[in-house]
Amino acid sequence: MKNDLITRYRNAAITHGEGTRSGDSVKTNRAYDELGVLLKKLQKRVMMMIFGFKYGRQPIH
Repeated sequence: MKNDLITRYRNAAITHGEGTRSGDSVKTNRAYDELGVLLKKLQKRVMMMIFGFKYGRQPIH
């Protein structure tokens, strides 16, 4: 589960690089947008791991 976001982020980064190298701006821009969405999700997950008690959960050690 947690690796799913990382895998999706990695794949989007690869797609972004491929689009950049090939000059495909549509492909590049779509991958860029996906990278932004996934980054926010990953950041939220990390914050929950660090400050998980915010929602009644204990921090993960």
